[in-house]
Amino acid sequence: MVRQLKLSHTKSISKESKMKKLLIFFIVLMMSSVSLFASGEQDTSEVTQVKVALLLPSSADDKGWSQGMYDAAMRVADSSEGKMVIEYSENMKPVDAGSAARQYIAQGFSYIVFHGTQFNNTVVELAEDFPEVTLIFGTSSELLGDNIISYQPATEQPGYLSGIIAGMATQTGKIGIVGPVDGGDAAQYNRGFWLGIKSVNPDAEIGVAHTGSYGDYVKAGELAQTFINDGFDILAGSAQQGLGALQAVAQYPDKEVYWMGTSELHYQGPEGYKLMAACTYYYDPIFDSVLEAFNRGETSIEGQVLWLTIPNGGFTFSMAEENALLNDDIRGAVKDAEDKLMSGDLKIDWQSVKY
Repeated sequence: MVRQLKLSHTKSISKESKMKKLLIFFIVLMMSSVSLFASGEQDTSEVTQVKVALLLPSSADDKGWSQGMYDAAMRVADSSEGKMVIEYSENMKPVDAGSAARQYIAQGFSYIVFHGTQFNNTVVELAEDFPEVTLIFGTSSELLGDNIISYQPATEQPGYLSGIIAGMATQTGKIGIVGPVDGGDAAQYNRGFWLGIKSVNPDAEIGVAHTGSYGDYVKAGELAQTFINDGFDILAGSAQQGLGALQAVAQYPDKEVYWMGTSELHYQGPEGYKLMAACTYYYDPIFDSVLEAFNRGETSIEGQVLWLTIPNGGFTFSMAEENALLNDDIRGAVKDAEDKLMSGDLKIDWQSVKY
């Protein structure tokens, strides 16, 4: 065939030869086009899985913040019939999250979850560099970009239910809040807790203290100890640092002091007997939306804010099965409030609380 092409350089080429060459050219062109088209179809059909990476600020088995996200991802992946692949990096600092995300993107991950407000700047920067990748970030109620899904738990709802319990169960009339920082969903939880207390016990004394960190277990334990020494008998708070406070409460097995928090997994620990009530952030709707988009043939999701609430299954809430203080009146009051949340009759104006 190479020799035939060399004929084009001679001065005398017959008309028949020209026609044969032209015919060969079009045949080759058509075959190439068919081959390319078939190759493109094959590449598309080979995309049989959606790949999601999790960047967690603490360990995936921390019995709190990070484990809630990890467990949700695995529940949806396990039920996806192999369509969803999950990989994760734990104990991530903001300074490391950007490079970790870029490595995942280079490996073909189309969804990256940044689980923590501390990753805000990293998310915004990566969104501009990788518009084809969907970044999932929380907690935040802001729409940060066209390819960013912000998720925001309405933590004032389980906080309110916990507050009803605290307000009715306290023996000293003194209730303490051990918060991480006064911002984000932690601020919503604390203020919902405050409103729940005041709805049933307007005269209760409420103390508020913050560790300044989501993961400072030691500081949370110290603050809890201070509250207990001052006569506070019911304590509550959110984030992974809450385990430190619960452990401090558990140092008083013969004293009527209890903790309420944001991880039902704490029931399973040795200090679980001091856990009066807890909620769990149920992040499954995030991964459900990713899988649904994949099943529709979509490789990304448009930027949006996804709210997690008790009515839409964004939380589970439970009370200790065996606790003498949790009488029928308390359980009934919590059930009534939960029913009103489900029906939409109860609105919690957490922003009205100033302290």
